Amino acid sequence: VDIEGRYRLCCEAKAFNVHVSDMSPEDFFNSNIMNNVRDEFIDDDAFDDPNIAKYCSSCKFHEKTSGQSKRKKDIANSNSAFTWNFINNIDEYIETGKITKQYSGLHIEGFGNRCNLKCLHCNNRLSSTWAKFHEKVSVDPARPLAYDYFYGKEVSINSYWLFQEFMFTNNNALHKFIEQVKTNKDLTSITATGGEALLNKHFRIF
Repeated sequence: VDIEGRYRLCCEAKAFNVHVSDMSPEDFFNSNIMNNVRDEFIDDDAFDDPNIAKYCSSCKFHEKTSGQSKRKKDIANSNSAFTWNFINNIDEYIETGKITKQYSGLHIEGFGNRCNLKCLHCNNRLSSTWAKFHEKVSVDPARPLAYDYFYGKEVSINSYWLFQEFMFTNNNALHKFIEQVKTNKDLTSITATGGEALLNKHFRIF
């Protein structure tokens, strides 16, 4: 689940236009979207499919340029959540067209971009402090020319990221999501990354 609450295949994949408020994790895991992904990876070179090439463009690029990618590394690591979610029970899916177990790993990207740090390697998408910094500096006529060169792209969409500190718009949506996750008896790991999850009131409730 990305910083905005949209599902995606992994932390490097582009997000699907499906939000956690509109579909439960279990329903998404067993959705036609996910089944199409499974079919493409089973049948042939998945990157030949335009949708896979779009959502998995990071791995496609890295495999083409260096031969390595997150996908290959995760497949080689049998303990990773990625491996369990996409490979575990695949024989059952091939035979029956469905997977009876639920997702075993859940990666939530911060519950929003709220963060009190402004690390040099980060940006306004993952840090609300960067967003507030850009809001202040971008309108300062005395800002260095190098600022526009390095941060122009971030500044162009900064007004959006200023208001993405919380993934859920209200507590009802948050509690609904919590109950959906609690029903999953196959869940073995939850990963929460930033923003800074421990500063996020929704994460503390979760």
